[in-house]
Amino acid sequence: MSNPLKEIPFKQGSTSAMLSAVCALFMFLTFLSYSFYHLFSPPQELETAAKRLGYVLVLPESDNEPQAHRNTMGFLDHMLSYVDDVIGHKEFTMKDYSSILPLLMDEETNKVYVEIRLAHKAELNETQFRQDIEGIIPGVEVYKRGPFFAEWLAKLDSVSQASRSVAIMMFFALCACVIVLVTGCFNIHHDTIQTLRFLGASQGYITRKFQRFFSLRFLIGSSIGLLVALLVFVPFAWVLDPSLKMGVLFAKEMARLLIMGVSGYGLLLILMRLILSLQARRLA
Repeated sequence: MSNPLKEIPFKQGSTSAMLSAVCALFMFLTFLSYSFYHLFSPPQELETAAKRLGYVLVLPESDNEPQAHRNTMGFLDHMLSYVDDVIGHKEFTMKDYSSILPLLMDEETNKVYVEIRLAHKAELNETQFRQDIEGIIPGVEVYKRGPFFAEWLAKLDSVSQASRSVAIMMFFALCACVIVLVTGCFNIHHDTIQTLRFLGASQGYITRKFQRFFSLRFLIGSSIGLLVALLVFVPFAWVLDPSLKMGVLFAKEMARLLIMGVSGYGLLLILMRLILSLQARRLA
């Protein structure tokens, strides 16, 4: 007496291994891209700097010599001490506001600028102020803080948004692959499904068989991809930016991993059930 047919032979062929590999690869790329989106997001300090009133001075190249630079700063200190609306000034580089910017443009972030901060309700004559600055420092470029820092914010934001776009594309690519694999698997086992139905198996029974198989493959593949991405990104990000605290970075990325893992698994499960529902109607 032959043994009764108890299940659909999912493990025959390459669908099982391919599904796990696809989930692992695309979840790895999705999480990595999403993490870089957060890494390159403009820091709060830079956004705050763009909102404050004041000016940024770009000193001429001739003032790069130590003695000439000291003389220039001395003249500037003396002039600004007589301006009531000025509450402070200092030299800075863009590395002081973002430790990520040097990764994108090292030479520009090493350049020394001078920022001038104004009182909240300053009533400064901008034209006269610019003329006074240009009078004591010939060749100086005077920028308002907002537009100056906004340009740097835009550079970081463009890289950040590009990383997020890649993450979204990777997840949609994963969904497309899942649609193809689930549909293909359903078609491969079409004769087996019809046989089970002739033997009295309900559509719900057959659907649950598919759900269990694909849910397990989603879980295994996605978990492997996310964990590998976490182990790759955390040390890599710390090497790129040693100012990051390794423990805090790992905790943040772990939280994002859990959120992405749960959300991705849920969306893939919904997508799979939708596909199975459509396939089941074709057999009805």
